[in-house]
Amino acid sequence: MIRLEMLCTPALISETAFYLREVAASSGVSAHRAYHLCFVIESVMDLRMRELEKDDPTLLVEARIDKSEFMVSITDKGLPYALTSNQKKILKSGLVDRFLFEQLGAQGQRISFFFKIEGHHDLSLVPSVEEETLLDKDFVCRFTTVSDKDIIRVIQCIYSAYGYNYLHQELYRTDIFRKMLRSGKYLSMLVENAHHQVVGHIALEEHAWFPGLMEACNLVVKPLARGNDIAGVLLDSLLENGAHRNLRGAYGMPVMFHPISQKLLSKHGYTPCGMYFHILPADAVKGREHDTGRLDTAFCVHIYDKTTPHGLFVPSECAQFIQDVFAREEMPFTLNEDAADQVASATTSLSINADAVSKLLEVKVDAVGDDLSEHLDVTRFEQDLDDVEIVTVYLNMNDSRCPAGYEHLRSLGFIFSGCLPGSKTHDYLVMRHLKGRPIIKENIVALPDYAEMLEKLYEINGV
Repeated sequence: MIRLEMLCTPALISETAFYLREVAASSGVSAHRAYHLCFVIESVMDLRMRELEKDDPTLLVEARIDKSEFMVSITDKGLPYALTSNQKKILKSGLVDRFLFEQLGAQGQRISFFFKIEGHHDLSLVPSVEEETLLDKDFVCRFTTVSDKDIIRVIQCIYSAYGYNYLHQELYRTDIFRKMLRSGKYLSMLVENAHHQVVGHIALEEHAWFPGLMEACNLVVKPLARGNDIAGVLLDSLLENGAHRNLRGAYGMPVMFHPISQKLLSKHGYTPCGMYFHILPADAVKGREHDTGRLDTAFCVHIYDKTTPHGLFVPSECAQFIQDVFAREEMPFTLNEDAADQVASATTSLSINADAVSKLLEVKVDAVGDDLSEHLDVTRFEQDLDDVEIVTVYLNMNDSRCPAGYEHLRSLGFIFSGCLPGSKTHDYLVMRHLKGRPIIKENIVALPDYAEMLEKLYEINGV
């Protein structure tokens, strides 16, 4: 990681941007994109140095490799800002792959830019001939080590099911995979038999926004081992190990164009708690490249922590939905439906993540302030973020002003999409703006517990 703490010295802007361009290029960012990075960093540093205060004239520039991306962030305690016109132009013109804007309270604000690292596929990862036949069914799960041998065998497992078309391209690179394992935020588990054939893989991954709540993901079973409930064996072992790692819980995102992943997660105790309508472009899933529209997934939780109390402030129209989720997961809570008399925070605290590839804009609101309407204006999103197709807002429902924030978002055309409880920071109410896209019920194949959850959402939203 590179960390540059700089005083307000405009003469250093060009040298800093050039240096970061060279680092990015040597880290796998294409030469063309590295020039884009140089321009972006130079522009933003110049803009922010103009806004630094005399009492704290410091600009913090940081760079690091995060999975398959090269990230550069700029943090300052200058004049507070939201998304400037310059930053909007950056997103619209495709100069960055995605960006993240965070308001840090006493620590100021931070804008981060992400650039994809271009990897190459190693043909040595093609599965060996001797693994084309399953040699025995004595399966044992264990955690993936950081050794090349283990990592390559997991990549071979992914290759056997997806070729090089797996959505999470970073998993094809041993260097990135190893960094993910060493971070402690990615728990990878494989299953092998007595002949040491690796036949399946699964992982728990922590999202930076939801510490202590990890996603069960990257489940892959080799074709030669299908029909042996490998997925169930993996998920059982993963949940058992996750319970001993100081996690609050786990969540999953089953697709809704077939019921297999729903069935697996329901069997292992996950409670459906919401829907991400239109979350993925159609070409994100192998074999569906020619589908029209975007794909739907649900989300569900499996909470380990049954003792931490949760004080909730939620609007009356979705209170029963949220209460049912907490009750099914046996999470102790108090429900406060009427918080209209609560005093709002002076300012709204939020983070914004925009992804140009999936065309999603995500906003996490941790404190609902009097100025919420200035930050969450979907008309501005539609006008200034042409590439964004769906907006998702995570609203802190432990904040007494959550109902006020909910009502404001509803007035802007957002729908209630569910709740994501259980992280170490907050429990979140989930709202989405579909930007005119209808919910296409006939494209959803839901098992009974997911169908019940969907009917509740349809009723709340008048669909």
